Amino acid sequence: MEYTDSSDMTRGYCRRVKHHGLRLTLQLGLTQTIGFASTYYLAAILARPITQELGIPFEQYFLFSATASIISGLLGPILGRQIDRFGGRLVLPFASVTITAGLIVMSQAQTVAAFFIAWVVLGVGMAAGLYDAAFASVVEIQGKAPKEQSLESL
Repeated sequence: MEYTDSSDMTRGYCRRVKHHGLRLTLQLGLTQTIGFASTYYLAAILARPITQELGIPFEQYFLFSATASIISGLLGPILGRQIDRFGGRLVLPFASVTITAGLIVMSQAQTVAAFFIAWVVLGVGMAAGLYDAAFASVVEIQGKAPKEQSLESL
C-alpha cells in the first residue's frame, strides 16, 4: 500500500486497527461467554444434581464455587503481571487449558475432596482468562494504537 501523505497513512492505519479490533472483540466475546458459562454460571446450573450425587449441602457446594472466586481474585495481580511480561496471547490459552482441566476433574469427581480440587483448578483458570485478564490483554494487544482508535475499534 502506497501513501501520498501522512493523512492517507493515518487512515490506512485506522482501518487496520478497526478491522483488528472487530476481530479481537468477537474472539474475546466468544471466549468470555464460554469461560463464564463453564465457571461462574456452571455453579448455579449444576448445583442440584451435583449436591445430590455427592451428598453435600448446597452451602458447601457454593462455598467451593466461592473459593474459586477468591482464588481468582488473589491470583489476578500475579497473572496481570504475567500478561504484562509475556502477553495475553500466552496467558489466555493457559486459561482455556486450565479451565478445561478443572472441568475434567469435576466431571470425574467421586468425592468431596476431588470436587473441591476441581474448583481450585477452575479458580486458577478464571484468574487467567476472565474479564480482568481479557481486558489487560486488550490493552497489551491494542497498546500501539492511538487511544481513540483502540476504544472505537472495540
